[in-house]
Parts: sequence; structure tokens; C-alpha cells
Amino acid sequence: HQELHNLPGLPLVINDKILRIRQEEMSTSTSSKVSGVRRRACVNCTSVKSKCLPFSSDECQRCNRLGKRCTYLNVVEKRKSPSSSSRARLLEQRLSRVLALLGTQAQGTPMSGFVAQLAAGDLDMDALNGILFGQLPISQGLTLQGTLDVVDRGFLSLPEAQSLLDNYRNKAVEHFPFVPISSDTTIASLRATKPFLFMCIVATMKFDNCNIQHQIGEEIRNQAHQRVLMQSESTLEILQGLLIYLSWYQYFFISYEKQQIVPIAQLCVSLVQNLGLDQNPDNMRRKVDLGPDETAPGRKAARSAEQLRALLGTYCTASWVSIKFRTRGALPYTGYIKQSWERLLANAEYPSDLMIPHFVRISEMCRRICDTFGYDDLENSGMRGEFVSAMALQTLNNESALLKASIPLDLQNNLAIRMEVYLLDTLLGEVSLHDDFWDSTSTSNLFVTNNPSSSTSTRVSILFNLIRSCKSLNDAVIAYPDEELWYITFYTTAKICRSLLCLSNASKISSEIFREAGLASYNAPFMAISSPVHDAMAVERVADLKGEAKRLQRKFKNLSPQVQKIGNEEDIMLGFSGMIWAVAVAYEETKRLEASLLSFSIGSDGQNSSSELGSSEGYLSSTGSGSDYEVTSVVHSDTYPAIDPKNFNFKDKVVLVTGASRGYGRAMCAAFARAGTSRIVVASRSDMSATAEAIKAAANEAGHPEPEVLTIKADVGVPESVDALAQKIDEAFGYVDIVINNAAFMKMVSIPESEPADWLQTLTANVYGPYLVARALAPLLVKSELKTIINISSVGAHLVSPTLSSYQISKLALIRLTEFISVEYADKGIVSYSVHPGNSPSEMLGGIEGIPEKFRAAFVDTPALCANSLVYLASARRPWLAGRYINLTWDLPELMTKEEEIVKGDKLKVRLVT
Repeated sequence: HQELHNLPGLPLVINDKILRIRQEEMSTSTSSKVSGVRRRACVNCTSVKSKCLPFSSDECQRCNRLGKRCTYLNVVEKRKSPSSSSRARLLEQRLSRVLALLGTQAQGTPMSGFVAQLAAGDLDMDALNGILFGQLPISQGLTLQGTLDVVDRGFLSLPEAQSLLDNYRNKAVEHFPFVPISSDTTIASLRATKPFLFMCIVATMKFDNCNIQHQIGEEIRNQAHQRVLMQSESTLEILQGLLIYLSWYQYFFISYEKQQIVPIAQLCVSLVQNLGLDQNPDNMRRKVDLGPDETAPGRKAARSAEQLRALLGTYCTASWVSIKFRTRGALPYTGYIKQSWERLLANAEYPSDLMIPHFVRISEMCRRICDTFGYDDLENSGMRGEFVSAMALQTLNNESALLKASIPLDLQNNLAIRMEVYLLDTLLGEVSLHDDFWDSTSTSNLFVTNNPSSSTSTRVSILFNLIRSCKSLNDAVIAYPDEELWYITFYTTAKICRSLLCLSNASKISSEIFREAGLASYNAPFMAISSPVHDAMAVERVADLKGEAKRLQRKFKNLSPQVQKIGNEEDIMLGFSGMIWAVAVAYEETKRLEASLLSFSIGSDGQNSSSELGSSEGYLSSTGSGSDYEVTSVVHSDTYPAIDPKNFNFKDKVVLVTGASRGYGRAMCAAFARAGTSRIVVASRSDMSATAEAIKAAANEAGHPEPEVLTIKADVGVPESVDALAQKIDEAFGYVDIVINNAAFMKMVSIPESEPADWLQTLTANVYGPYLVARALAPLLVKSELKTIINISSVGAHLVSPTLSSYQISKLALIRLTEFISVEYADKGIVSYSVHPGNSPSEMLGGIEGIPEKFRAAFVDTPALCANSLVYLASARRPWLAGRYINLTWDLPELMTKEEEIVKGDKLKVRLVT
């Protein structure tokens, strides 16, 4: 052993260790032969860690009950077969290879070279180190340059590995499109050419067994540490594998103290820089190279699509991680990154490549919003004062709208992209949560406002947009199929948590907003145009943190039974559901401790508030009419799965929608087209070509034949025009199933300043018109199956809001007209409903800009909620509901369960209460 003199004391230590191991094995072998007794527990009970009680001499009670074959092992039978290599023999073999290697080395070889060649010789260095320090050698199953083969090690079978790869290729890539796997790539070729990438893929997809998943995940971390940090190895394969591993990190998350999200993300950035992927290979203008790496051939070579995806994936990963942990981005957005996604878009190899530019562009804007407002360090943020913040926010909002409009329709339904859009909206809305951005004393005297309520109203409007974005994000997750939720990324789960935290903070901050505005003593019985339309209690209830947490907790907890666990091990879905609920519990505890702060309200004694309020609740809360939102426990601001038009079949049905040239009317027509309606009549005084095209597009998108579309110019306030409308429908179709009186008119002006002609026009369009339509179309309705009239009324029917006298009076009258129609046409089987469509800034109002600033915060509902709710409502005749008022923000399936209560109490009608 002369060659080992360079390692002092090594020969004696190894020889002594071999001798001790041999003695130990001989002693163990001897004792095992003596103790040849049968185990007390059978194989089946042992495998599941169940108590094994004897039933007979050769069968236990459990196996007898389950009808299984009961087998008992002897202690001797559990020993390794003689053919297995003992630890001493394996140690001798390793020692022989060390000696052979040293024998070929020249004198003076550095220790680093020695270690590298040991690694190349596939030697277990950890075992050698254990010997040197007097420890038993531990087999790690992993070498420094080789990669664990999970199939060979028995973690999973080859068919199962193929199934996991297929799942990744077909289901997971749409959530993280930066490492696609070609359909031509076989499981064998991937294992052989990219073993580390293969290991990362199967580890992230093996979510049905968290024990195996964690073991493979630990091997991934060991491999990354050894190869990248210990050996300074930088390869595209390692980068791709780590990007995948981090994208589904929720499956490897143990605790906050031990999480390695930021270090792994930084490691990915380092690999990109080591590989030179962030450098433009076409940059010929640099005159001086900074080092040998700058002149490496790989840095000057043209980038492959695989390298471009890895660069862009790392950029998005770094952006997502920095937003989550409130840090600055580790990889800046450069002109070359922009050039990379443009090149990838122009030469898309996979369908998923078309998604990448949108991920990158949204990530860049999210990162820019965080940097603009200094979310990572608010104390040192350069953004101060209401005027500067509002100007910056307006610019970013405009840019955000253009960015969202550029996303193709077929990608807008992709959950991962939708999550990115919602993140963008919540980052913009987060401005409302921080006082520094609304400090009027921070702006110059030139821009100081003398109206603090104006600042409050703007801030509250942004706050409600934030709440709406958060709840829309949650709705998208709730609506997503359970079996697909396994493939959402760690970044999506982070966005879910973020939405709940935003709702919590919105509820906490709202009372401070109103308190600072000095509006606590506001006790006016009706809403004045200069008063805010929301109060602190309204904000809290619209946010409905507890309800949102309960919905999400139930969604993820239902997935937990699908995971194989050992003992009391907690799977990710159960753990995540608990984390979600913890947010609500923490808020409730804060609310209890600060009850006086959170119970603060404006102009309300609390009697007009409900426990589960919807998007427009604050509008009613400020006016003493909050009971309109107490009918169902859940209230919506956007469409939801139960009212999806694709759930219904309106084949052979004829639907008439008046006032359908734009806005709500167009959305209604499109919704019925998605439900398969065969014939749609569009009536309006304006051009209807755009609505006709929208109808055809909606039908095609839903997979239905294009319906017959009949567009008729008509003025519902003129009897002759309405009679002609009915005649044309009779000639074309002979009957009509559903009539929706949507045509309306509104002008906001006080009575002293009003024009009588305008006042009369409002009542003509909103009351006289529906009367004429119902009267003229009744003969065609009785020939149909559904015989349904739906009058679009408004929650304003229950309010007294200055400047809206003609409109609110007309909508109240329309509710009463609906009752008369149901009573006087009952013998003909016609049913009629009046509905509140939700508060949306329709084109009739001139969009959001046409609504006075103080009212804007109430207009947060979507036209899709109204349109899809009408499809649900009209899908069946409900005589018990005839003549009643329905708020379409209510949860309609829940409303239908209250039939007995509503009929018995004759509810949802206008009555005098004394």
C-alpha cells in the first residue's frame, strides 16, 4: 500500500475497518442461524403496519377476514442471500479501485484532480469520507456525475414512468411551457440522454405517492448540489430540470424554515449566466471581452429554441419568485430577452411556444409595477402622494389593457395565463392598500385637493377592483376540474395565497380609509352625489374572506384522498387547504382583537348589511337597501360554472332580445348562442351587424351550428314598430319561446334641471316599451314551449338616488308591470320575471368614464354574469317564480332551493310594510 502515503493513516484505518466489519458480519450470521424462529406478525400486516392477531396456527385474523394468503417469515429467511455482496467485500472493491487509480498517477498530482478522477471512476466518496472519520459507510445510491435512475432503483416501473411523461407532455406543459418534450422522444431515449431531466419530470408528476416523490426530490437536490456547486458543472439539462422542479415545488415543500425556493431560483439564474444564454450571440459591437468565458465558442453560437425557452423560463421564474418574496428581480428584462420571445413566436415548434411571449410580457409588466411603486421597500419608494400615484397608475392601467387585449381568444381560457392576468390586476390594485400613495401632504401645493372624499372615492374604487380581481382568480380555480388541479404550478398556488392576503388586507385597511377621510359622522338617509357609495363594513363583506377561504379549502381538501400516504404523513393538498384556512383564521383573530376598528361604518347602523354580500353590496349598504343581497348566502360578480351556457340545450328555441345592438344585449345573444339556441331575433334602433357576428362566433366556439339570426330595426316605444316586429317574427318562425325586454334609456339629472322630454323618454323606453312588446308578442309566446318574458329592471327600483328619478321610478314600475303580466296571462301559461342585471358600466352609460366618480366603485359586475344567468333562468318554466324580482348576482341554484320559503311568504315582490 505504498501508493497511499499521500493520505496519512489511510491504510491502517481502512484495514481496521474491514476487519471490524467482517467480525460484525460473522457475529450477525452466527446469531441468525441460532434464532431461526417465526416472526410474530405476518407479511401482510407488517407491510401496512397493522396489529397482527392469530386466528389459527398458520393464519391471522386480518388475513382470514380479507381472504388473503397469510405468510410468516422466519428471522433467518430475512437475511441477505449468500450471493449478495457484503459491506466488507464492497469496501475492498472500492479500495482496490482507489489503489489502481493512484498507481497510474504521476507524482505531485493535486488533490482536486485526485478527487475528480475518483468521481470519474464512479466511487462513493461519501463512503470513503465516512471511513476516514471512523463512521460506517452509507450508501447514497447517487454518484457525483451519474444520475439516479428511478426505474432501476424500483421507485416506479417503466410503464408508470411512461405514463408520467405523457401526463407531463399533455397536461403539465400548458402550465409551464418552457421545457416541452417532443412526442418523438421515447422514455428510453430521455432516460439515456437526459437522465437528470427525466428524474425531475417523473418526480413532479408522481403526486399520487408523496413518500416516493419526496425521496426522488431529495435525490434531485443532492444531484444539483454535487454537480453544480461541487463540480462547477453547467449544462442546459440541469437548468431545464431545475426549472421543472421549482415550478412544481409545492410537492417538495416541507416547511418555511427549510424551503429552498430562492436559492434554487438563484441557481437557475447562475446557470443561465454561466451558459451565456442571457448574452446576445450576435453582439459584434463589443470591443473588449471581459474574460475567457466571453470568447467561448458556445457564447458566440446561434441559440437553439431549447436554449431560448430555458432563458425565458428562467426570466419568468425569477420574476415570479421576486414578486412572491418581495425582492428585486434577479434577471433583468433586456432587449435580447424581448428578441428571444419574438424569435420563438415567429418560429413556434410546439403549440405551447405561442404561450411563452404572453408569460414573458405579463411577467415584465408585473415586475415593472412592483419596481414603480417600490413594493419591495415601501419606506424608500420614490412614489409618494395621490397625484403622482394616480398618474402612474393610469398609465400602467392603459398599458395593461392593451397587453390583455393582445392575448388571443384561444389562450385567454388557459388557467396559467388567466392567473398571470389576475396577478397583473392585483398588483395594480395593491396601490389602494398603502397609505403612502394617497398622502395629499406629499404632493406639491399645486395638486393638493380640497375634497378629501374625492381621494377616498378613487382609492375605494381601486380597492374594489382589487377585490374583484382576487375573487375572479378564486372563481377560476374553483371552476377548474379537480383532476387537472394536480398540474397547476407552485406559482399558481402562490397567487391563490396572495389573493386571500389581499382580501384580508382590503378588509383591514377599509376602515382606515374612511376614518382618515373624516366621514365617520355621515348619517344622511339617502346617497348624495358627493358622498361615497361604500363603507368599511361593505368592503369587508364584499371581500368575504372567510367565504372565499372556505370555498378554496373545500376544493383542495377533496383531492387529498387520492394521495398514497404512509402513517400520518400530510400530503400537499391537505396541507395547502389547511394553509388557506389559516389565513381566514388569522384575520378573524385580528378582527376580534380590533373589533372597534373593523366595526366602523359610514351612514349605516348595521341593520342593512348581510353576511355574504356580493360585488354591488356597498351601493345598497350606503342607501339603506342592503337586504337585496341577503337572499342567498353567496353573491357573484362574475359568471360561475352552474350558469355556464354550455350546460343547457336551447335547440329549436326562438329567443328575442330588444336593445341588443351592444353591451348587455349583445352579451345576452352570445350567451344563448353558446347554449345552442336555433333562432335568435335581434331588435334595436341601431346597427346590429356586430351582434350578429358575435352570435355566430359564440355558437362556433361552443361547438353548435350557427343559429338563424333575424335582425329587425324597431323602436319599442312606438306601437306600430312593435307590431311590425311581431309580424316579422311570426312570418319567419311562427312562435317565440323567450322575450327579453332589455331596451332602456337613462339620463342622470336632478328634477329641477331636467327636461320633461327626457323624463318622458325614460318612462317610454323603460315601461311603455316592455308593455307594448309583451302585448304584441303574447300570441307568439303561447305557441311555444317555454312562454317566458324577462324584463330587465334594476336594483335602482328599491332606491331613491338624486339625479336618477325618472330611471328608478321606471324600473320600479317595470317590476309592477311584470306582476301584472304574470297574473293577466296566467291562463295562457306565460311566466314573467323582472331581474337586476348587476352593475356594469354599459355602453348606454358611456362606459366607466360616463359614470360619476362617486358611483364608479359600485360598477364592478360583468355582463357575462347577467347573460349567463338569463340562460339559466330561462332554461325551464318556473311558475312559482313568476311575477317576482330576481337579482342576478344571487346564486341561482341556491335560490331555486328556497321555493317553499319564497312562495309561502310571497317574497320577492314590492309590498307596503307597516
